[in-house]
Amino acid sequence: PVSKADEKRAHDSESLWDTQVKPALESQVTIPDIKTLTQALHERIESAARMLPLPEEDVAPAHESNNSETDVLENFPTRVYQTPGLQG
Repeated sequence: PVSKADEKRAHDSESLWDTQVKPALESQVTIPDIKTLTQALHERIESAARMLPLPEEDVAPAHESNNSETDVLENFPTRVYQTPGLQG
């Protein structure tokens, strides 16, 4: 069972949070403007496009894969790890 003193302390704590702490924290928060955020995102995308331009459409990619090539990962050994005590 919970003592009356603990119940009162919990109620007082929740009341203090609701009346003083939460409003004080909420007053310090600035809610961002969605238009400003969207504009900043577009500016970052444009900046990235200037730094790393996409290849021209008529230029062939540097390496085109075809089905006759062997898979590079086929040359690596396969390892199976088992946890001691767990048998499959």
